Amino acid sequence: MDIYKKIQKARGSCITGVKEAIVESVGCAAELFDLSNESGIYNKIKRPEAVEVLRAVLHRDMAYNVKIMSSEEAKNLANDFVGEFGDDAVFYTNGEYGKPRDNPNIGPSWSPATDATFDTGIIVVSHGVVACAWFTDED
Repeated sequence: MDIYKKIQKARGSCITGVKEAIVESVGCAAELFDLSNESGIYNKIKRPEAVEVLRAVLHRDMAYNVKIMSSEEAKNLANDFVGEFGDDAVFYTNGEYGKPRDNPNIGPSWSPATDATFDTGIIVVSHGVVACAWFTDED
């Protein structure tokens, strides 16, 4: 089973996949997966940050912080996803999920890319390839 199907099976409520495409911007990449193409939503992040964003949203849901899978299983899936791409890959996300916060009692902020109450994930732009692992939750 490929990593996209593994993520879909483990998490549900997500958009995952890879497409052959050459894009001019992350907004164009997002649009390929029916995410918003508005400028300013997506921020470039480093590979280790991409792993942490994915680990966080695979481990617990965004609405109620309910455990979905173990942190170890989530990190393995995140590493497998990110590991699909070479050194030329550029990673993007839309908020603070998976990032350390000054006050852990206040939830992360984000810029919505869907109509869902909560959404975040990773968009990957590489030479001739665009990939996505994007998650939505409702309260």
